[in-house]
Amino acid sequence: MPHFKPPPGLFPIRILQEFAWDNSLAYPGNTAYCIPTAKKYLCALLNSRLTEYIYARLSPQIRGGFYRFIAQYMEQLPVIEPSLEDQARLSALVDDAQYRRRKTLILRHGKPSAAIRA
Repeated sequence: MPHFKPPPGLFPIRILQEFAWDNSLAYPGNTAYCIPTAKKYLCALLNSRLTEYIYARLSPQIRGGFYRFIAQYMEQLPVIEPSLEDQARLSALVDDAQYRRRKTLILRHGKPSAAIRA
C-alpha cells in the first residue's frame, strides 16, 4: 500500500461551521473531509460570518436549522484570492485561534494528549 499523506486543510461533515487547519499528518475519521491546499488563510475565510451567510443560501437546512458542510455545496462557495499581506494576516488569525483552542483544551483536560499537541 503506498504511503498516504493527507492534505493539511480539514473540514468536518457536520452541522456547525467549524473548520480547522491541520498539518500533523493525522488521518481524518469518517466524519471529516480534507481540502487539499496549503492556503491556511482559507480556514479563516471559511469560518467567517460571510461564508456562513452564503453557505446558508447554497445548502438545504437539516433538522434544527443546521447545515451539513459537504463537498457538493462547499465547492460552490465563491473565494476571492486575498492580497499576500491579507493572506498572512488571516493565516496568523488561524494560528492564534487554534493556539487558544489548544490552551482551552489543556486547561479543561490537563496534560495535552497527542491529539491536541499538533
